[in-house]
Amino acid sequence: MEKTIEDYVRGLDLDAYLVGGAVRDELLGRESKDADFLVPGVDTAGLKAALAPHGRVEDLVVADRLVGVRLHPADRNVRRLAPAGIEFAPPRAERSTGPGRHDFEIVPDPSLSVEDDMARRDFTINAMARRVETGELVDPFGGAEDLRRGVLRTVSPRSFQEDPLRLVRGLRFVSQLDLDPDEETLRQMRAEAGAVRLVSGERIGGGIAADGMGELSKLLLGAHPLKALRLARDTGVLVELVPEFEAAIGFRPRPIAACRSASGSPGSSTTSASRTSPGAARTDGCTTTRSPATQRGTTSR
Repeated sequence: MEKTIEDYVRGLDLDAYLVGGAVRDELLGRESKDADFLVPGVDTAGLKAALAPHGRVEDLVVADRLVGVRLHPADRNVRRLAPAGIEFAPPRAERSTGPGRHDFEIVPDPSLSVEDDMARRDFTINAMARRVETGELVDPFGGAEDLRRGVLRTVSPRSFQEDPLRLVRGLRFVSQLDLDPDEETLRQMRAEAGAVRLVSGERIGGGIAADGMGELSKLLLGAHPLKALRLARDTGVLVELVPEFEAAIGFRPRPIAACRSASGSPGSSTTSASRTSPGAARTDGCTTTRSPATQRGTTSR
């Protein structure tokens, strides 16, 4: 992140912490477009009052709940560096609303600590904060070490239950950062793969309604999309996202040269052994058509 934004935030007289992807990217030596800050000890109304003299302040709403504010600075130079605005929010925590595993909500609570807020994050590599005033890194779950080792690890066993989109987001990090999930995270992905169907198409794929690219779009544009897609296949997430892929998983077509050999040389008549009736599965492996019996039992999840 441009140091100018941090300098600007430092001058707002708020005990702010840089959070999320900006801290992760900073440790990786990458440029980040995120401008998200956590401000413990101040509620949303207090943030509005403190930031109002510095520009236009908008409500920051997530899942129909007010969780913070977005500042569009009056300073043109800073506004140029953060055209989407700078987000400020008090810490948030999970609150149970019933007996079911999905019966909970995320609520802002300015009395919580920075560590409490990190505990609700998706992966350890995103559960880090850096205090703007001192540069102190807050890393209660070992995200910096996981990043160094190339490990993708959830913060909580409930991570994918809290937001099934995290399944695709995790795969996106595999593609972009060449990470490998640890065994527990793999187990959680397999167990919760079906929950990805609960997520809207806009959040997964992106588009105008999602205000840009979704997680799947970012996955495909990453440096290692094949690695991520193989992991999606092996955990069952791929079939849940695109059920039409189920019949193709496990299929191994024969090379074209072998097909030509099985069909005879060019100009020769096709042998009776290579002829198949319409819709039937060929035994020479030279077609992607398979009978229903062949399709069953080939999907590995």
